[in-house]
Parts: sequence; structure tokens; C-alpha cells
Amino acid sequence: MTESARPELYPRRFREILRDYPFGERWIVREFSKSGLPADRPISETWEVCDRPGESSEIINGPPKGITLRQALDACGPLLLGKETAARFGPVFPLLVKLLDATHALPAHVHPGDELVNAWQLDDYAGKTEAWYMLRTKAKPSILCGSRSGTTPQELFEALMRADCRPCMAEHSVREHDSFLLYAGTMHYCRGGLLFYEIMQNSDVSLMLGSPGERLSGEEKEDDALRAMEAVRPEEGADCRTSHVTLRR
Repeated sequence: MTESARPELYPRRFREILRDYPFGERWIVREFSKSGLPADRPISETWEVCDRPGESSEIINGPPKGITLRQALDACGPLLLGKETAARFGPVFPLLVKLLDATHALPAHVHPGDELVNAWQLDDYAGKTEAWYMLRTKAKPSILCGSRSGTTPQELFEALMRADCRPCMAEHSVREHDSFLLYAGTMHYCRGGLLFYEIMQNSDVSLMLGSPGERLSGEEKEDDALRAMEAVRPEEGADCRTSHVTLRR
């Protein structure tokens, strides 16, 4: 892209990148009147702003309409990101923003942190710290996130060996407009009935906290449990619930 073709600075809109997982249906489409999306399949997540290898959000408004976020960053990264952000993260957009339809249960999992991504040589930019803002709820839902007070490492290890760490997590009832901050290493699980906005580090690394059971030997289960123990960040008394700030015009 030439110097003269650099995108002007103004609020940009992007075309959604779609994901279909077993936990979602079509709640996002119905609730936000999204148009132009496939009508014949579930849409569990819409990645609203994304710049990852092989896929980058397409700009759908203004003079640069039709180019991707990647192309815009290549043309004028420091101008779009800010000099400090560009110096810290290079030409990579540092966030991934999505809407997530958890009509059904999300499995228990944890996201490794930056250090483990490097140590385990995972193919991604970073670990994943993420924030959730609850947009819609059904049937008085709850989430499990973080360690239940008093949980010992031995209890967690035994729970991971049983492929059910939910008893080791703290439970929170959820209402619309609640918000949560899940640092990398925070165990979490959702029973379903939630539609939320999620903003996170630009990463797609996850570790499921449950073994496939009969397909693994006892030694393999133990290896999986020990790997999970390395990823989980227990924090006595920590509360993932946050107090968000509402900005009004």
C-alpha cells in the first residue's frame, strides 16, 4: 500500500470471522440482528476484531473498505496502534475481540501464560489473559472460575486425574452487565445460558482440564494432570469478578 493510500484515522467496522463450536447456537445472530451470515449452521463465536496468521478482519466502512486489518497495520501500524503499543508488540494487533454464545456448557479449561507459551514452544503470539462482559443471560446462570478457597495442590491434582476439576473452582452467579477478569492460568467453566463480549490477548491457546479417560493409560493421565498443574495459577482468595466503568455520552 502506498503512502497516499494509507487509511484515514476514524472508527472502523469489521466483517465478522465465524466459529462453530458445540457450545453455541445462533443467539448472537438473533440478539444483534447480524446480517449476511450463513443461515444453515450454528455460529458460536464471532471474532469481531482479529489479526492472526491466515485470517485478518476485513474493514467494511470508509475509504479503506475491503482491505484487512493486517494490510492496514502493514501500511501504518504505529499510526493505528500508537507508538508505545507498536514498540511493545511490533506489527501485531495485540488483542482479539469476540462475541461468544455459550447457550450450552463450555468445557473446563485454562489458558497458559506468556512464559509457558514460550517454554512449551506453542505456536502462538502469547498466552491468554481475557475479560468477559455479560450481555445476555438465561435461567439464572453461573460460572466457575479461579480456585475455590482452601483447595490444596493435592486436591487439584486428584481432581485432574478424575477429569473433573469443577469442585476445585469458585462459583459465581451471573447477571447481565457483570464483568470478570481471568488472568492466564485461571481455571474456568461455564454451565451455559450466557452470551458475552470477550476481549483478550491475541492468542488461541487453551488446555482442556479433563483427560479423554479410557483412551489414556494411567501414566498418560498423570502426565496430562502434571502439565495442567503447571498451567493453572491458583490464587487463594482471588475473585475474578471486577467492577467495570460505564462511559456515557
